[in-house]
Amino acid sequence: GPLSTGCYLAQLTSRGCPFNCRFCVVPSTNKRRWRARSAENVVAEMRHMRQRFGVREFHWEDLNPTTSETRMLSISQCICDSGLDVIWKLVSGTKIEMLRERTIDAMASAGCRYISFSPESGSPRVLSLMGKPFDHEYALALTRHMHRRGIYTQACFVIGFPGETDADLEMT
Repeated sequence: GPLSTGCYLAQLTSRGCPFNCRFCVVPSTNKRRWRARSAENVVAEMRHMRQRFGVREFHWEDLNPTTSETRMLSISQCICDSGLDVIWKLVSGTKIEMLRERTIDAMASAGCRYISFSPESGSPRVLSLMGKPFDHEYALALTRHMHRRGIYTQACFVIGFPGETDADLEMT
C-alpha cells in the first residue's frame, strides 16, 4: 500500500518509558513507568476515527510503543481481524531491539509503513556513557527485514553527548 495518505491523526498508545537513558528527562519525570493501552482500545480509537472522520493514517507519538512485543502482536492481530484498512507509523524513535522478524511481519500485514528508531550513537563507548543498551548488528538486520516488508525507517541520533570524541562521532 501507499506510504502516506496525506491526512493523518496523531495517536498515543502508551505513556512513559521503562528505560534509564542519561540524556533523557523522562526517567526522572515518570519513575521509569510505562503504561500501555490495550490492543482493543487502540484499534477501537482507530476504527472510530476512520468511521467518523474518514482518517486512515495514524502517527503513533509514543516514546516506546514497542516495549511489549506481545502487545504489538496483539494490536497487529486486532487490526487484521477487524478488517480495518489503515496505515500506521511509529514516528518518535522507538527501541526496535524489543521486536523480532515475526512481529515486524505482523505489523506490516496490519498496515505499519514507517518505524523511527533510536540507536543514539554508533559508538559502544558512548552508548555506555548514555546508559543506553543497543544492539547495532541486530538493529541493522531488523531494519533490512523492515525494508523487505515495505516499512520505511528512520534512525535518531544524539550528537555531542558529554565525553563523545571525534572517533566516537565517526563511528556514528
